[in-house]
Amino acid sequence: MAVFHGKAGTVTWDGGGTAHVTNWTLNVTCDLAEATAMGDTYKTHTVGFFDSSATVNSYIDSGGLDPDIANDLGRSSTLLLDTTTGLSYSLTAICNDIAMNVDSDGNPTVTYSFAGNGTIVTQA
Repeated sequence: MAVFHGKAGTVTWDGGGTAHVTNWTLNVTCDLAEATAMGDTYKTHTVGFFDSSATVNSYIDSGGLDPDIANDLGRSSTLLLDTTTGLSYSLTAICNDIAMNVDSDGNPTVTYSFAGNGTIVTQA
């Protein structure tokens, strides 16, 4: 489940803005290690490592995708997700997937997926 989302915010990847953003999500999860001992009635867990992932959906510009889009794949850079409430979330992330789609109205869209590579910084 998405912890944070932005439907009217903005996205900045590697210092450049992403145009025509329709929405973004930022998910934060943690690993759980079982710590149940013999004789316990219920399982107990210990918190492990934290992880994050993000997706950004946008329309494709009428001129098509940026020719340098392949350079984004596998690269680690700063991802800045802004909301309209004055909050923003900044993290170092790796772009690990770019998927081109067409919505139900026939508009070409693109979905960028990111894997977090460090802590998330919340800025007000």
